[in-house]
Amino acid sequence: MTVDARAQAAFILALRGEESLDAVEREIVAWQREGIGLVTVEDPDYPAWLRAQPDPPPFLTYRGSLEARDARSVAVVGSRRPSQRGIARAWDIAAVLAEAGWTVVSGLASGTDAAVHRRVLAAGARTVAFVGTGLRHCYPLENSPLEAEIARSGAVVSQFLPDTPPARHQFPKRCALMSGSCAAVVVVDAEEYCEARVLAQLALSSGRPVFLAHDVLAHRWASDMATQPGVTVLSGPHQVPDALDTPALAA
Repeated sequence: MTVDARAQAAFILALRGEESLDAVEREIVAWQREGIGLVTVEDPDYPAWLRAQPDPPPFLTYRGSLEARDARSVAVVGSRRPSQRGIARAWDIAAVLAEAGWTVVSGLASGTDAAVHRRVLAAGARTVAFVGTGLRHCYPLENSPLEAEIARSGAVVSQFLPDTPPARHQFPKRCALMSGSCAAVVVVDAEEYCEARVLAQLALSSGRPVFLAHDVLAHRWASDMATQPGVTVLSGPHQVPDALDTPALAA
């Protein structure tokens, strides 16, 4: 057990408080053997752009690798029951962002999220999945092979301990983490009540640009949001990287 790992164990113990330091150390070793990394907000490897947020998670667990280039990332999200047009739009935008050198982020949910991750992987580019469970669980279960593929060339990131099962209250926290980790949010497909809406609202409230596909404006929340500063209604996939690479937004 390295000094760093022991310090991590002490950090986790302070959060949980019901175990011995040795027991937590053994847990961390077991996670490492399964390919699950741990980084606390006190560690130098904790993402700098996330540490700068008002209320960063005290720790992250991850499969794959956390990389400095992920500071330049865009979330592309949508519906769990997307239309064919929504899927096509997600693929186009994900491909254009990947080609422009952006890390493409999504939430590993069924539907749009899974399509986004697959398109970026097909392009040989980097994608990061933020999940609302511990990393010993995959939700939905059918995305387990996709999760493993993402971890090989990108990262799967959680703010929960590995044994944490799915629970409804955890997914808004995942949205907040994703919003705080991205330069912008793109909503390609949506419903009246969905996590894409939550993510867009969080991004806008923190001053991050939001891009909405035109079809999303059929929902009242999106049509209202489209009138606010910082929101762009998309006319084509290249509009996202072009806007983000302008001096005002790239700074």
